[in-house]
Amino acid sequence: MLDHLQSANLFVVPLDEGRKWFRYHHLFSDLLRDRLQKTQSDRIPTLHRRASEWFAHQGLTSEAIHHALAARDFDRAADLIESVAVPLISQGKISAPQAWLEKLPSM
Repeated sequence: MLDHLQSANLFVVPLDEGRKWFRYHHLFSDLLRDRLQKTQSDRIPTLHRRASEWFAHQGLTSEAIHHALAARDFDRAADLIESVAVPLISQGKISAPQAWLEKLPSM
């Protein structure tokens, strides 16, 4: 299915040479997000939580944190941030952990 969509230049854009990773064309992605917001907005936090779990399972922690924050699942976001903050900061990469921490609610 993806091969057909891609060969017809419909909706998907490959992200790697092996054609394992794709993303929706940004206009189609915007349309889908808008439709979801209008028709099933109550499902959005659940979908973000599921995306966070999937990204974490793939080892893509930054993306997992983004979706946990979008789901307002602050406990999960804090756990994910804690798992990567020290190594990032020790490499001098302070901006990402700082930005994530600023999105967590004050205690």
